[in-house]
Formats: sequence, C-alpha cells, structure tokens
Amino acid sequence: MNPKEKRLPFNLLKHNRLKVAEPTGIEPATSKATGQSVVFPVMTDSDIQLIERELAITLPGSYKRAVVPFRIPAMVGNTDSQLSDDAKRLITLNRELRAGSSFRPAWPPHLFAVGDPHGDELIALDTRTLDGPVWWLDHGLVGSDSNYQAHPRFADWVEQFYPILDQTLRATAMTPTAFPKLSTPHKAPTRNKVFSAAWQSSSSSFLPSLRSYTSADEKAAGKHNSQGRS
Repeated sequence: MNPKEKRLPFNLLKHNRLKVAEPTGIEPATSKATGQSVVFPVMTDSDIQLIERELAITLPGSYKRAVVPFRIPAMVGNTDSQLSDDAKRLITLNRELRAGSSFRPAWPPHLFAVGDPHGDELIALDTRTLDGPVWWLDHGLVGSDSNYQAHPRFADWVEQFYPILDQTLRATAMTPTAFPKLSTPHKAPTRNKVFSAAWQSSSSSFLPSLRSYTSADEKAAGKHNSQGRS
C-alpha cells in the first residue's frame, strides 16, 4: 500500500499535504485490515482556487476558513449538508444551478451554493461583497417570495451552522470527531448516504434553528433583497 494513501488521523489530514481516497470510495487496504475504515478527501487551498477559477468568482475569506479544513472530522468530504466540502461536486452543482431548468430559473453568477442537503432549501452565498451575505432559497428558486437573507455575514452564519451540525450528528448516534465505522466496507453505503439519512430524519428538529438567523428587525420589516428575489 502506498503510505501516502493510508488512513490518517484528522490532525494530520487537516494540513492538506497528503493524498487520500475519493469521497465515494473505500480505501481498500486499510478497510481490509480494520474492517471499518473509510477515507474522504480534505478541502485544500487548491480546491478553493479551482472553484474560483471554474466558476469565475471570488470567495470571501470567511468561507475559505470555514471549509479548509471542514471543522467536523466525521463530515470531511461531505456532499449532503447545507455546507459541503467536495470541490468537484460544488462546481457541478453551481453550474447546474446557473444553467437553470424547466422548474428552476437560472441562478445569477454572483450566487454560490455552499451545499446541497437534498431538502427544501439551498443556502447561497452572495460573492459580490467581502462579508458574503447568506441567503435561504426555497427549493433553490431565485425570485421566490419565501426566500430571505439568513445572515448578512457568512462568518456569523457558519459559527451557528457548525454547532447545529454537531447536534444533528450526536442526536443520530454519529460521532462528530471521528469517521463513521462501517462493519462491512465492501457492501456498506457511502458515508454521505449514511449522513443524508440521519440529516433528513432529524431535520424537523434542527432546521428551524438554521432558518432563524434573520434578525428580528429584518423579519419585522419584511426586508428582502435582489439577491434572493431576482
């Protein structure tokens, strides 16, 4: 086995210097030896540069600090939460949103979807300002009357997101500080699918908190901005 591809402790992975397996794969040699190890890639500065280059945007520093690396080891390389850290999937997702579809208007290029929880909402970051305002978009529909600004600063939004994600994992018997242990790696679903099921089962309890970031003053005034309402 190539020593650069073996499963590493998260405190080493976070330095982003060593190659690990693809997010949907199970690292064969380690899994055979332990019967339960699954390895996922860590977001790197190069990944951020790739996203910016491919989508022709500049991401705020607060976003980069939030996902390089992802702060919850159990969710490194995830594609199924409101904040994902799989660069290739994020690029694909945002290209699809920009292209639009028969039921979803095309997104403007300044909006960046930071994840895809496969639920009723998409979280979009407005890349036109350094603060990176965060928008809650109903079913990802730009222009919907249900959309609202979840937080004027991404840095503040993410500080509320991570504790809620931690609670979600703990409420579904998943350990935030370690990779999930799958007893039969060669037959087990990917970690993302495991988490997705857990997220959906607990979303009714935790998502109201994620949707409550808009200040009382903003809600009372019914303020909306052009980012979420085309």
